[in-house]
Amino acid sequence: MKKRILTALVNHETNTFSRIPTDLDAFRARRYFEGDDIFPAFRGTNTEIAAFIDAAERYDWELVPTIAVQATPSGPVTADAYNHIARRLLAGFSDGPFDGVLLALHGAMVSDVNEDGEGYLLELIRNQVGPHIPVAATLDLHANVTVNMARHADILVSYKTYPHVDMYDVGMETAVLLQRTLNGEIRPSILLGKCEMMDGADHGRTPGGPMRQLLQMARNFEAEPGILSVSVNGGFPWADTLETGPSTLVVVDGERPSAHEIVQTMTGEIWNRRHELSIDLKTVSEVVTAIKEYPEDADPLVIAEFSDNPGGGGYGDATRLLKAVLDAGAEGLAFSLIVDPEAARIMKQAGIGAEITIDLGGRIDPAFGGPISVSGTVMALCDGDLVHEGPMHRGVAVNLGTSALLRSGGVDIVVTSRKVQVYDLQHFRFLGIEPTSYRVLLVKSAHHFRAAYEPIAGKVVTVDAGGLTSRNYQELTYRRVRRPVFPLDID
Repeated sequence: MKKRILTALVNHETNTFSRIPTDLDAFRARRYFEGDDIFPAFRGTNTEIAAFIDAAERYDWELVPTIAVQATPSGPVTADAYNHIARRLLAGFSDGPFDGVLLALHGAMVSDVNEDGEGYLLELIRNQVGPHIPVAATLDLHANVTVNMARHADILVSYKTYPHVDMYDVGMETAVLLQRTLNGEIRPSILLGKCEMMDGADHGRTPGGPMRQLLQMARNFEAEPGILSVSVNGGFPWADTLETGPSTLVVVDGERPSAHEIVQTMTGEIWNRRHELSIDLKTVSEVVTAIKEYPEDADPLVIAEFSDNPGGGGYGDATRLLKAVLDAGAEGLAFSLIVDPEAARIMKQAGIGAEITIDLGGRIDPAFGGPISVSGTVMALCDGDLVHEGPMHRGVAVNLGTSALLRSGGVDIVVTSRKVQVYDLQHFRFLGIEPTSYRVLLVKSAHHFRAAYEPIAGKVVTVDAGGLTSRNYQELTYRRVRRPVFPLDID
């Protein structure tokens, strides 16, 4: 008989310092599917769910979908939203029995119900299926992995790339381990290692720095007998929780004393390399100088506003950097994006070609740069629908709400009603503009932009203009994170 596998996607990276609660509407605005609507939405995409679908066909599973939800990073998930999602997922077990559970999770979700969003969800699932049904899940590279996650899952495998371009691959790797478990080939269990850090492994960047070497160490350890998977998690430091921080996960077959040594070695290496960084964050004034000096005939200068990254819970409406480039009279520059639904509505009402002066951005927390008065021409309007061309989330559709392109002097500004980290060229192209035609591109992103933008860039610069995802953690008030901890208290 076919093996019956229950599956779900529950994904949210929670910035506990955000003023914006993550309610059910936030999930519906980004990604919300139930039951039979799930597979058509994800089949053929670069996602874990797509891998699960393909694995089910390869292994002749009956894959039973429950719920697939994702919200853009923001504040804690409300109790109503969390309970709704958990109920929908758990209701799927009424169609049991099941031979296994296969989940796509994030690992840094905080809710008003429980600060360990995924750990508590896995506990609820374990209570449903009992101790002998294997539970497997994928995690984001920036998961704050908890004891409860490791206790209630049998298999946890994290992304190995940042930008995250291996979602499908990790989904398939996890599915293969589940199939081997169902066949009786392996008896997986999880070892978790952590240290007194809330930020580390260079915050997970994989093109260079310590994370690259840590991941190579992990691959080498996976060659040892009985070591099924070794994951390195950079953690998500903008979450004020007890277990925030980097970690090592080892999935081991049965009892292997070497697995404990691997955890200790990997965790020790993360600690020993805590001061190493591979990113060089510039100031706003340094970036303005770089724009002025950048040659006209070069491939685009790509500038990433690390400190207002919507992909880390930033509001996407901080204005310090935009104001600086406008004041400098920059030419040949495109900026994506400023989240301001009111400004987008005004521009839609004014229409294409209208000359307007509007207050733009800075509405959620003026501490990061309040609204700025901008005069310009409405160049384009749309409803915000786009399909990512990749590499990240290739084939996945998203809606940014009413969106507009405002040209102010030599600067084209993408204004949207909903936020998204700018990691795809479609985040310019959906408004009919070609990013490769500009001398300078400014994007609200930390690292994900590199997958699509480094291939077209002449040079890449990252900037800390002050925002909710700045690495200056001392400006935030941590109350729940364990103390003392690096880098708040100890070095």
